[in-house]
Amino acid sequence: MAGNIRLIERGAAPVLVACLLVLGAAPPPAAAQCDSDELLALDRLAFDQFGQSVSISGDVAVVGAWGGGGIVADSGSAYIFRFNGVSWAQEAKLTASDGAVSDLFGVSVSISGDVAVVGAYADDDNGSLSGSAYVFVKPVGGWVDMTQTAKLTASDGAVSDEFGRSVSISGDVAVVGAAKDDDNGLSSGSAYAFVKPPGGWVDMTQTAKLTASDGAASDFFGASVSISDEVAVIGAVQGDGNVANSGSAYVFVKPPGGWVNMTQSAKLTASDGAASDFFGGSVSLSGDLAVVTAVGDNAPFLDSGSAYVFVKPVGGWVTMTETSTHTAWDGLPSDSFGISVSISGDLVLVGDYADDDNGSNSGSAYVYDLSGVDCNLNGLSDACDIVLGMSCDFNANLIPDECELAATAGDISGPGGAPDGCVDAFDLGALLAAWCSVAGGNPCGTCSP
Repeated sequence: MAGNIRLIERGAAPVLVACLLVLGAAPPPAAAQCDSDELLALDRLAFDQFGQSVSISGDVAVVGAWGGGGIVADSGSAYIFRFNGVSWAQEAKLTASDGAVSDLFGVSVSISGDVAVVGAYADDDNGSLSGSAYVFVKPVGGWVDMTQTAKLTASDGAVSDEFGRSVSISGDVAVVGAAKDDDNGLSSGSAYAFVKPPGGWVDMTQTAKLTASDGAASDFFGASVSISDEVAVIGAVQGDGNVANSGSAYVFVKPPGGWVNMTQSAKLTASDGAASDFFGGSVSLSGDLAVVTAVGDNAPFLDSGSAYVFVKPVGGWVTMTETSTHTAWDGLPSDSFGISVSISGDLVLVGDYADDDNGSNSGSAYVYDLSGVDCNLNGLSDACDIVLGMSCDFNANLIPDECELAATAGDISGPGGAPDGCVDAFDLGALLAAWCSVAGGNPCGTCSP
């Protein structure tokens, strides 16, 4: 999920603001924490672009480094991290057995349970830049440096299709995007669904092909994909939303008989879409919540980027615009907020491939724990709270106002009511209580799921 969780990148002040925003408007129990960790590859080097892609499932995360060294230099790699109860640590490095220079293995990653999928859209099995995806199944003894269990390709793969630009897996189904496939015109794009055979994952071609009913040349449908249970979301970064070339995303619901060649069940667009927003550049789906990012959105700055949250209506997915919109608290021009995002329950993983901690574009990834967050005080940790925890606009009124500015005031409270030497959610709760008391009523508002 995209959002202000990127604030943890630098220094104490961003950590403070992010913790306050994630934990919400009321003081949590004394044991509550705003957990964040920076994930770094043990063999990281400049230009690895570690964090180009991220995925998380339970206590395991996978991070792609498409410029990293695999079997050969610059072929790309991916890394498995596991949470050990205290912190996240690298457990294994994944590479392609047939990796070649500039394959871009790691441009996309996804993990579900004991299975990870890694895309390499510059692999050349079906011609230059035709692309491939690789399946890795965790060995009985745990994740280790290994090469793939199986390789996935498109039966109609062709030169420059870029199959593998995006990947996602949920249970026994994997979805792979080919943003430059030409079924509906040059680079209109498509996505492929793969269902695990009864005997386990093997080298195979697709079970079904997914396309947009209104697909057109240069839509780049398949630039991003996400699947959760029986629903998939596919991004088309230059598809027509509310404005030509603003970008769109498509929802596919599995038919009762299983995945078949099909077009979408619903279409998602941004209410404020503009040309070159690249809405659909990254998508993530978890249960009833979908997040679609627009890295070229200009609110508030040129190409600073935005994230759009869609909550599934009671009757099911329908063509719709967003439930809420969010931007980074510290957004700057060309930040491209939301380059890669992943949700798994209460855990959020965000990649920053341009981070320079270990050399130019060495990259980082950040993981955040939103468990137990009840921003709207309805007694539940639900989709609404995840929405609120994403942004400085935690009361979802789309305005960074006094409610949010209170988060920067400092250590004025603690578990016992007195300052405790830590600027945290207790301070935010005290400030909001004081503000609401002075202003009367509840100016900070609430969010209804």
